[in-house]
Amino acid sequence: MNVYRNILCRVGHIPWIRIGMRERAIKFLSSRRDDNYFVVPFGHYRYSGSLGNLIDWRVYYLGGHELAEMNYLIKITQGLKGVMLDVGLNVGQHALYMCDGFERVLGFEPYPPLALTAKSRFSDNNIDNVEVFVFGLGDKDAKLAYNPPRSDNHGVGFFDRGTTDASDGTMLEVKNGDNFIKNKMNENERVTLVKIDVEGMEREVITGLKVTLSKHRPIVFFEYSDETKSHYTNLDDFLSDFPNNYLFYRLICNKSRWVIFNSGQSSLQKFCDLSQTGNLLAVPEEFWKTDEG
Repeated sequence: MNVYRNILCRVGHIPWIRIGMRERAIKFLSSRRDDNYFVVPFGHYRYSGSLGNLIDWRVYYLGGHELAEMNYLIKITQGLKGVMLDVGLNVGQHALYMCDGFERVLGFEPYPPLALTAKSRFSDNNIDNVEVFVFGLGDKDAKLAYNPPRSDNHGVGFFDRGTTDASDGTMLEVKNGDNFIKNKMNENERVTLVKIDVEGMEREVITGLKVTLSKHRPIVFFEYSDETKSHYTNLDDFLSDFPNNYLFYRLICNKSRWVIFNSGQSSLQKFCDLSQTGNLLAVPEEFWKTDEG
């Protein structure tokens, strides 16, 4: 079984085959419900996980979850240092892969089992510049009903907006982002990157960080899903959440070539149509004046 898995793993790491095709093929040939534990090299560190968890499964078989996106973010933030905010830390995969590029990483994960997994991952690698907070960020301090993940994708738990009574008793904490960051950071520190993946609550996180975005003008990488889209009425409404002179792009990774091949290139597509979902990058205009992009 280990030999068979290793063969599938080698196939999954072939960079010139489209990642979607690799993932579908391996899912067909393997059992994602296999809870076998593994330890593999991951960036500058080691990643221990379970094949029964989707993100761990992708780390093992594909080299990482959103690997091309993470490599692009590392490229454009190279040399910036500063502080990264990882809002929607999940099991800590992004923070583990990217933490060397920052002086500090502040990770926010409201669901205790995931936060504990992330903490263990950083501890196992003797990483001391990542701090995990067991609450979410939003536009106000509150305790909200939370729907825990019920599949092998442990990142799909979500809050019920405005609901303060959970049928199963799962109430989790959310804090206003600006208030927390103001009290947590030193005056000489600067937020340089904000990564947000919070299952449709992106707008609440962004509006809760308005002061932080205005003061520090970081790059913001966030998921713009159908759920996120439903909370905006038009493009002006979307733009109003950000400070002036921000530019918006869809980050396009794993572009296809001749159907089955991966071009290996990532590119930015200007975002000006709310109907286009995907991973968005909000970049302060002055960033491109000091960086080749």
